[in-house]
Amino acid sequence: MEYSRISCPHQPIKSRNMKLLAKEQIDLEELKGTLEREFTDYKVKYPLFSKKMLRVSKGLSWVGVFQKKDVVKISGGPNIGNVWLILAIAIGAVLGVIGALLVVGIVWLAKKKEFTRMEQEVGHYIKEKYALQDGAIAKV
Repeated sequence: MEYSRISCPHQPIKSRNMKLLAKEQIDLEELKGTLEREFTDYKVKYPLFSKKMLRVSKGLSWVGVFQKKDVVKISGGPNIGNVWLILAIAIGAVLGVIGALLVVGIVWLAKKKEFTRMEQEVGHYIKEKYALQDGAIAKV
């Protein structure tokens, strides 16, 4: 089945974490390859010291995908590894701790829709590809 971003149901932004129930372990190397092919405008890679998580990023936004036991968790946020964000935090730090926190808060609010949308796109694709159930629905 060909995935189309148009078919992805965009619900109102309300939750930052998506949990999907998986009956078996998902191979992250295979998932990395399929995400790279499907989302060509996103960078898909492992974090620096971990092979248990995938990091999907674009610009100042990123989404983390990892599996713990029978739950696949998808969580997003601002991309702290981005050079421009590090520079902005450094300038804010010169102004003091409150300045640095203020910069992070502003970036968080400005990019919240973008990384939540990425979360929903990646989560919906994984849910369709591996026929997973939403964590909230399955627990009822």
